[in-house]
Amino acid sequence: MAGQIYMTNKTAIVIGLCLLGAISYDYIGNDSSNLIFLGQKGLHFVDWIAFWR
Repeated sequence: MAGQIYMTNKTAIVIGLCLLGAISYDYIGNDSSNLIFLGQKGLHFVDWIAFWR
């Protein structure tokens, strides 16, 4: 199929390292405040989805 882009191992490693870097920066620089915020919003979203089930 023409025009498809596949996830290669190199792409997966780069994305993983970027995520790991962002999490490390938040943990070291911001005392994990962004991770806590995203976790709370994620739990709220799961509760909201369960309500509509």
